Amino acid sequence: YPIWWYQMPMAMYSFFDKFDCNGKTVIPFSTHGGSGWSGTLEDIRGLVPDATMVDGYSISRNNTATSRNGILNWLQEIGMTE
Repeated sequence: YPIWWYQMPMAMYSFFDKFDCNGKTVIPFSTHGGSGWSGTLEDIRGLVPDATMVDGYSISRNNTATSRNGILNWLQEIGMTE
């Protein structure tokens, strides 16, 4: 999800409101303009307290063009690739 003015988009709040994440694993991934996560990880934890949350990955908009290797490394670290 993109970070917009230090917040997740409203669509993310609607998703967590409608989708039952109890017992699920949430893997956050975001882009931002320099603010990093801006507290959105805490927001997600508050919205889905019974979900497991894996360490996420956040990319500055200035680095998206060169982010492929970082993303692939992160996916391997969290066991999402072979």
